[in-house]
Amino acid sequence: LPVKEELSEGDKELYYDLVMAKVELNHYGYSENKYYKMQIVQDPSKDLFVLVTNWGRVGDGGGQKQETPFGSRSEAVTEFGKIFKSKSGNKWEDYEASAFKPQLGK
Repeated sequence: LPVKEELSEGDKELYYDLVMAKVELNHYGYSENKYYKMQIVQDPSKDLFVLVTNWGRVGDGGGQKQETPFGSRSEAVTEFGKIFKSKSGNKWEDYEASAFKPQLGK
C-alpha cells in the first residue's frame, strides 16, 4: 500500500514518492514479504527527471535498484503511473482521489 504522498510548499506540485508492501502468509507453504519503492526526483544540473525504483524481499539486504532518466516531468509521471498500476492493480489517479482498492495477488 502507498505510504507517502505530499505537496511541496512552494509551487504545490505533487511529490511522487511511495512504498508498497506485499505480504502473503500462505504462499506455496512459506510466507512472502516483498516491497517496492518508487520516487521521481529532479536533477536540475542535467534538466532530467529520474524515476528511482527499489524492490526486493524484506530482510534480503537491499534488493534491486534502478534509476531511469526522463527528459520531462510528464514522461516520468506516466511511467510512474504504469508501474503503480502493474504493482497495485489501481490507477495512480484513483489513489490520489482516495479510491484505492486492494487487489488480490497485488
